[in-house]
Amino acid sequence: PSTSSLRSAFGLSGPNLPAGHHFTGHDTATFATMRQRYGRFALDHRISLPFHDDWVFNDLNHFDRYYGPLVDGTAPTRLQGARLTAIQYLGNMTDTANMARWAQHYRNHDRQNVANGLPAWWFDHLFQYTCDEPPWQGCDWPDIVARSNAAKAADAEFRTLVTTSINVAQEHNGTSYIDLLVPMINFMDGKAK
Repeated sequence: PSTSSLRSAFGLSGPNLPAGHHFTGHDTATFATMRQRYGRFALDHRISLPFHDDWVFNDLNHFDRYYGPLVDGTAPTRLQGARLTAIQYLGNMTDTANMARWAQHYRNHDRQNVANGLPAWWFDHLFQYTCDEPPWQGCDWPDIVARSNAAKAADAEFRTLVTTSINVAQEHNGTSYIDLLVPMINFMDGKAK
C-alpha cells in the first residue's frame, strides 16, 4: 500500500537543512517548504518523518498548511495517498495546556475528515516523545513520570513514547507511563539489557 502498514518515526534534524541547502533558518517559508519536501520524499519510500522542526513549533495553522497534506494523504507524493504514520508533538513536555490544544486540534481534524468521508487519522498518530534513552539526553525516569502525567492530563489518549528496553523500563517501574516503547537496536538479539 502507499502508506506503510508498519508505523515508523525516523529522525531528521531540521537545523541541518538550511546549512545543506544554503538558506537561512530564519526564512520560515523556505524552511517549511524544504522540510515538507523531505517529508514527501520519505513517504515515497514508506517512511515517516514525524518531527517538523522548522522553527515554527506551536503554530498549528502553520502545521496544517505545510504538513497537513502529509497527514491527510493529499501531498503530491509518488505513492498516491501516502500518509505519515507518526506525528510528534513539539513543545514543552510538561505544558498540559499546550498538549491539550494539540490534542483538540488533531481531534477536530479527525471529526472534519470523518464528516467528509475520510478516515480519522490525525490524533491516532500523534505522540509525545517523552524520553530518549533514559538516563541520557537530559531525561531520566522521574522526568518520564512528569511528562507522561502531563500528556495524560491533556488528553487521556495522548500517546507517550520512550526509547528504551522493556527490561530497563520494568527495572524503573516505568511501563505504566509508556504507550509506545521503542527498543534500541544495539540491545536486541540477545544483547545485554
